[in-house]
Amino acid sequence: MRHWWAQAAAQRPDCYLRSTFYDDPDGKSHVLVALRPPAEPPPAPQRLRTVGWVRPFAHLKHVGTFAQTRHGREARQAGYDDALLVTAASEVAETTIANIGIVREGQVIWPSGPALHGIVQQLLEQALLDGARPARRAPVLLADLPSYEGAFLANSIGVVPVAQIDGYRFAGPGEAVDQMLRLHRQLRWDRLAP
Repeated sequence: MRHWWAQAAAQRPDCYLRSTFYDDPDGKSHVLVALRPPAEPPPAPQRLRTVGWVRPFAHLKHVGTFAQTRHGREARQAGYDDALLVTAASEVAETTIANIGIVREGQVIWPSGPALHGIVQQLLEQALLDGARPARRAPVLLADLPSYEGAFLANSIGVVPVAQIDGYRFAGPGEAVDQMLRLHRQLRWDRLAP
């Protein structure tokens, strides 16, 4: 796979590369490699609308995205930037396309609701650990939002602050969220070699 990725990326070095693995009905495996121009993170802090829904098999990256795409579209049509997925017990999980980190007393908390453990989240966790400021996973309930200082989103596009969740507005990104933006900019890229 690395060889094929490197061949594809050699044609367009500055790109977003995605691989999809699938089987046809007779069991033969296939790989689809798609390239597209790189995307920049949104320039403004994001506003999220909660939706009582979580992805099935949320710990896996899969192509069953119809519902999350629909929830994201409906949130944008209602004037928000994306949907924040929450459990039936109002526990925060993830957005339709990103992990969410919440900050309390300067520490990053990744909600323990069902979510994909994304690559950028993993890289940020390691950077925090290397800096002796480890993040932790814990339940984050919507009712407790006023006890948090800020929030941010992290995915393959980058890191962006969260300004608002439903009617609750964070005072501002805060130092801890600014630190996450800096840590993301300092992440080293891996080189693909054929």
